[in-house]
Amino acid sequence: MFKKTLCCLLFFLFLASVCVSGVFAASESEPRYVFSESTFVDIAPDDDCYRFVRNVYENGLMNGKGHGVFDPDKNVTAAELVTVAARLHALLFDSDYAFEKTDVWYDTYRTYCKEKDVFIPAYEDYASFVTVRELAAVLCSVVKEEMLEDKIYVRINDGFDDVYVQDILKLCRSGVLDFYYTDFYHRFEEVKREYLAKVLSRIVAPHKRQTYDISDCSEIETGDYIIFGSYEQDNDMVNGAEPIEWIVLERNGNDLLVLSRYGLDCVPYNDSETDVTWETCSLRKWLNDQFINTAFSSTEKSMILERNVIAEGNTVHFPTYDHIAEELIEPGNDTLDKIFIPSWSQISTNSILAKKEIDNNFGYPGPHTVSLACVPSEYAIARGTYTINSVVERTEEEWGLYVELGSPTCIWWIRNPGMSNSKAEIIKYEGGCLDYYGTPVNSDRIAVRPAMWVTIANKAQN
Repeated sequence: MFKKTLCCLLFFLFLASVCVSGVFAASESEPRYVFSESTFVDIAPDDDCYRFVRNVYENGLMNGKGHGVFDPDKNVTAAELVTVAARLHALLFDSDYAFEKTDVWYDTYRTYCKEKDVFIPAYEDYASFVTVRELAAVLCSVVKEEMLEDKIYVRINDGFDDVYVQDILKLCRSGVLDFYYTDFYHRFEEVKREYLAKVLSRIVAPHKRQTYDISDCSEIETGDYIIFGSYEQDNDMVNGAEPIEWIVLERNGNDLLVLSRYGLDCVPYNDSETDVTWETCSLRKWLNDQFINTAFSSTEKSMILERNVIAEGNTVHFPTYDHIAEELIEPGNDTLDKIFIPSWSQISTNSILAKKEIDNNFGYPGPHTVSLACVPSEYAIARGTYTINSVVERTEEEWGLYVELGSPTCIWWIRNPGMSNSKAEIIKYEGGCLDYYGTPVNSDRIAVRPAMWVTIANKAQN
């Protein structure tokens, strides 16, 4: 798991009423309740969930379990879900409402939800635990649809019929839920109190969403996603380009090394099958000409750094094993580029991507490195990229969070030459394994995952 839950991008709240606008302004700048480091004995300032717990406490959404205990790892009960649903609705739309005390402590909140037409599943036992899908249905009943504008491209491909799937997708695409909850099995997970605090924070404090806008400099760490630029991804040409999500692989001060989350397009490494290097291939020209000018505004392009891109040879360390004459494979010269594709050494040694031990002797991740597997966009698929339905059946603790279970995966280019200079190495779709033999450079069925260094210097701090 990431050391902190991935956060999401800024989104714009439409003014449903004067009350809504006032509530959001108050929730961001004028806490209703005073929170301090000693409010909860089991929540410390360096805990991942600290800022989210503080936010929901200050907004009166979650008060803890009593005696200074928050119990972040405890499952959320149906009674607690009813309570936060009523409090959230009142915070957003009826800030002067006063909840009365009742003999059964959650009855006043249950009554409120019934009066306000807030959907609550038909629980027989209010001590039962809440699942992600139930949480999604309740939140979509509370929050107005215009507050959940689609901002993130999220795929779902599991073939299961779920009455709450649209609610889950809506919350994932707006950044309230983490994207892996689109997976069928994750939908039935029980919600922990610390995660509920994070989800509620993402509603009342937009800058705490799952994926960061590029302006959220102070919060961004390796393993997070950022939104930067836009490119056609859903293959719907009418609705315009979708914001591009990037995985942050490194942070050096205000400079970030990022790799696109999805395979964005399907472009040959080179236009013709001939001996090339990264320096001379047509893909390099396409990235630094057509792609950069299509995906980024003038202001965004000024934030992309030109960096030295090291020329690397074939990844095999023992060429005699496969009778590859490594010394005959030309790596080419180093280049200065703004946009590039990663090399094997960049991804195999990166702690964010290389979740499992990798055997570099044979250039093969072992046993599988799903965090190197790539999901293509609908647009890349329409452009011809090879895909295969993922057979991954592991948990995110084992494999990382970069591939949703059941998602189609694709082959993608890396910049190392294959067994000859007329071939380039690829990451295969079967678990994200390296093919160091490579594939012909003019193949038009391979996806592209651009990488770049982008600076966040002089951006607004949150």
